[in-house]
Amino acid sequence: MRTLEKRLLNPQTRLPASSRGPVRIVRMAVEKIAVAARHLHFLVGQDRQGHWLAVERHGLAGGIFATREAALRYARDETGRRPGTVRLTRRTIAFRL
Repeated sequence: MRTLEKRLLNPQTRLPASSRGPVRIVRMAVEKIAVAARHLHFLVGQDRQGHWLAVERHGLAGGIFATREAALRYARDETGRRPGTVRLTRRTIAFRL
């Protein structure tokens, strides 16, 4: 988690009185993003044209990559390198917008 996110999520962070309203909204948004990121799971494989894809199982994120390593790196970075959140498949997969 980035430093700004940590500061916003920390209820002990001192905020100027004039910024408490908007910052509270931002803090709540960051919390929602952090919760969502903990639940991301990616499938990495190739499409019919041979491009490497990293696709989040609920369609929340994904990308097309030149190499398998790049797709795996993206998926691992998006999931915070948590074990069991990235799977490599031999089956053909599709990237849907």
